Amino acid sequence: MVWPFRAKCPLDADDKVRVERHLAGLAVEFGVDRLLIGDDVFTACTRVFPDGAVGSDTEATLSAICAQMGFDEKRFALTSEPPAESETPVAHGGWEVDGDGRYVIRTRDLQTGGAELQVAVLARIVGCALLIERGSFDPQNSDDLQQAELAATAMGFGPMIANMTVATVDVGFSEGWPRWMVRYGHLPSHVTGYALAVLCWLGGANEASSRPSLRSDAANAYRRGMRYLQQTNDCLIQREQWGRSIENRSLSVLECELSSEYEGRRLAAIRELAEHRDIEARTVEAVVAMLRDKNAIIRANAAITLGRWGADARSALPELIRSIGSERDGNASVKEASAAGLIGAAAVVSSSEREELWHALVELKERAASRSVRDAALDALTRLDVDARLVRSELAKSIRDAIADADDHRLRMLLACVQRIESDVDRFLNENFSDRDPELVASAQRVLRETPRRKGTYSGFPDSTRGSVITDSRWL
Repeated sequence: MVWPFRAKCPLDADDKVRVERHLAGLAVEFGVDRLLIGDDVFTACTRVFPDGAVGSDTEATLSAICAQMGFDEKRFALTSEPPAESETPVAHGGWEVDGDGRYVIRTRDLQTGGAELQVAVLARIVGCALLIERGSFDPQNSDDLQQAELAATAMGFGPMIANMTVATVDVGFSEGWPRWMVRYGHLPSHVTGYALAVLCWLGGANEASSRPSLRSDAANAYRRGMRYLQQTNDCLIQREQWGRSIENRSLSVLECELSSEYEGRRLAAIRELAEHRDIEARTVEAVVAMLRDKNAIIRANAAITLGRWGADARSALPELIRSIGSERDGNASVKEASAAGLIGAAAVVSSSEREELWHALVELKERAASRSVRDAALDALTRLDVDARLVRSELAKSIRDAIADADDHRLRMLLACVQRIESDVDRFLNENFSDRDPELVASAQRVLRETPRRKGTYSGFPDSTRGSVITDSRWL
């Protein structure tokens, strides 16, 4: 078919690569017979619920979903009771694992949100359970939660999941209570819409128009995704490779992918190269060239890969120094500064080059409007054996801000910076804070001495419409 206009992918390169890699991993994990492609992606629900209407019986709905997705329904327990312990939050459609290894689903709001919402939430939870049983799931890892949601999408419940990323539910169980707009799941509907397009395209479906079963935002992503895939064939998964791993490609293949016209392929290659350790000079040069890519996501990931290579990426320092001075994207600036610090600390660097790097980082620290960029510059400077007097006051100010914001993650990073330049962190804290605010010293010492605590096995779906987990900047 001849397209009159060049199609554009509905997702940015980061989301596109993430979705395609997850779908490829699911095909390897479960086999292609468990996943639906082509028109079956949209017709599965009519087979699961043949009367054309989803029932309101939560237990029967869960049973039908388990049968479709191949999971033992007896492993679940339903309860409408809230958690007994305050540290386990009541999330909409939340679940937790009890002492007997059963998955306890708290249905507190499911009955008030409609039958389609029940299907969407329960299918997501079954997807989590499938990955847990295979030992490949961390309930605190957003990537794993997204993959579980895509598993439910690929096993027949994608349309309902895409439609029910945001729903209106009753706050209480009696009339007169207000209704809230609540966010469900870990993927925005347009991302799920594109995943449906990939699955349909893999099965040879030719329909690029909006599907009537999808709400408008998901349908638009599906339509644009289908058109893009049909016009370009730009997908990390190809039909003839469906069910085979797309990982562990050779260096020569990945280097070739770096010159692809498609952003997703370049980004996927850069990320996979980060896992390689026997790096040749030409590979470093190819990734360094990506620091000039027009896409800020690719520039940031090129810097991440170079930083992971450490001393092996010594030749990248001149270009990183240039990038630090010219970068306009905040996230890319953070990654480039961090990479420069890691390489500068690991490699043998001439005094002139070290001084040039130091000046670039100092200038970045002073002119950057973003706090995360300034923190990254500080982190890089403390790796370069600089005079502690040059960064002590800035570190003290940033530590005070982090304590005021109750940002333990940032505070832990800043204290790690102090540890690189000071032999006695307690002395640094006392010299900078004790006379004015002893509580600041106590707060910093607490974070310094405790290891980050992992949450338990509980995982629920966020209960507000804040930014998307996958992009951290948008939801709809």
